[in-house]
Amino acid sequence: MSIWNGKWDYHSQDMFDERTDRALHDQSLFARDGGPLDPDSERVVYIKKIFDWFKGKSYLEVGCGFGRWSDILKDYYTNYTGVDPTKARIEYALKTYETSRAKFQHIGDGWNLYENFDVIFCFAVIQHLTMPDTIALLKCIVKHMHEDTKVILYEGRLGWFTEEEAEELYASEKCSNHMIYKPIGILEMEVPELKWRQINPLTYVLVRS
Repeated sequence: MSIWNGKWDYHSQDMFDERTDRALHDQSLFARDGGPLDPDSERVVYIKKIFDWFKGKSYLEVGCGFGRWSDILKDYYTNYTGVDPTKARIEYALKTYETSRAKFQHIGDGWNLYENFDVIFCFAVIQHLTMPDTIALLKCIVKHMHEDTKVILYEGRLGWFTEEEAEELYASEKCSNHMIYKPIGILEMEVPELKWRQINPLTYVLVRS
């Protein structure tokens, strides 16, 4: 039984599906959500510096969206798998970015690819989920880890605060952006297979406990 009792608003899958449909028909929205990334942007340069440590590895991106990170990091991995629960995004990724080394797959609840990866990463995914959904996602990630797998999270709204502090932070934003604060201490208790290491306020590396 989960120890988490918080109640949160979040983006439902229907909302993600609706946003995806709008993005595919609105170039300005698509440019932000799924268009090609500027290789010289501050965020891309920063992410590449992190992945300099993990060249020549197998990658799994959880919440790959339209698949653009598979292209940005193509010189870094031996093979890449991107998974996402939104079918339209996966269909776009398959048409746009699929190669002999990069593949994409639609996933549902309790997903399992029955394969382990050297590096697993999530970029701005967990911050949109409820705590129960975050816990479920982390448990699915564990299924795809071998002893030396590194999990890289580039996420906002994670931190070493208490449950009460997380609720206060979330309430203070009046749910305006549906991005949910989560206390890492609770995630550690809920998914004890993972050990958290914070690199900076937005970046975490998780390893097997």
